[in-house]
Amino acid sequence: MKSSPKPKKLVNPISVYIKIDAQYYSHNDCIVLVKTGRKLIYWRRFQRENFQVYLTVFAELRELGYIVKGITSDWHGSLTGAVKYTYKGTIFHQRCLVHTQRRCKSLLTQNPKSCAGKQLLEMIVFLNKITNRYEKKIFLKWFERLQEKYHLYLKERTYDVKEDGSKTWWYTHKNVRAAYKVISSSINHLFCYLDDNNLDKDTNGIESEFSHLKQKINMHRGLKRRRKIAAIYWYIFFVNQRRNH
Repeated sequence: MKSSPKPKKLVNPISVYIKIDAQYYSHNDCIVLVKTGRKLIYWRRFQRENFQVYLTVFAELRELGYIVKGITSDWHGSLTGAVKYTYKGTIFHQRCLVHTQRRCKSLLTQNPKSCAGKQLLEMIVFLNKITNRYEKKIFLKWFERLQEKYHLYLKERTYDVKEDGSKTWWYTHKNVRAAYKVISSSINHLFCYLDDNNLDKDTNGIESEFSHLKQKINMHRGLKRRRKIAAIYWYIFFVNQRRNH
């Protein structure tokens, strides 16, 4: 098999708004994809997804001639750290609203027992429907009032004594508290797309790429690891060729 195709360096640098995500295909095979519009501009296999990996990705994008003006991601911790380190707050980093909703719903469940959980879940439904700054203002005010209303509830602790006599504690409503933290910790990155309409508000486009890749790989489960990665690279290459014509 010929050597796997790699992203090509541009003749002239261009500014891009990107979606970025990673997917594991085995224990030590993590594929990072970067997409702008309908085009996949970067793909590479790493052993795992971490801070150093994303520093490498952003450095190689720059070497290829891509000037990143905005990013949409699933808000993986190592990725957000790498964005902060690389771009120093000079570009917008949009947190995927679909991932945000999904994370909150998994913490709250479909039928929260507490009023704090029920009211936040009701709010989360509207997160991906906000289309202008006025609706954003309403959402933020709504969330602010919920935080004030349930401030003490979210800080409640449960105490216990271990067998060795030492004391321990945990937040009584830890899942509900965590769901509130999902919103509050990224509040400045939920609505960047309203300030720059070149930004996508979710990573659905790149997730669909991974879905197609998985389907193709599952059709050839007998492939050895090296050939599997090569097949992924060639698939991305031919997808791009087809879209460019």
